[in-house]
Amino acid sequence: MNPGFHCTGQMGDNVYGIVWVSRLLMSPLWIKWPMVVVGLWNGQAYVMDNKH
Repeated sequence: MNPGFHCTGQMGDNVYGIVWVSRLLMSPLWIKWPMVVVGLWNGQAYVMDNKH
């Protein structure tokens, strides 16, 4: 938590949170993350199947 935001009060924290979340949602990471997760999951399942 950034100490500078405490002097603006709760409203400032809420606005900062909304801005942070909106930036996160706009981030291209949201497009890449599902691919990474699916790739890891498929890779893990593939390794597990090979063990049998």
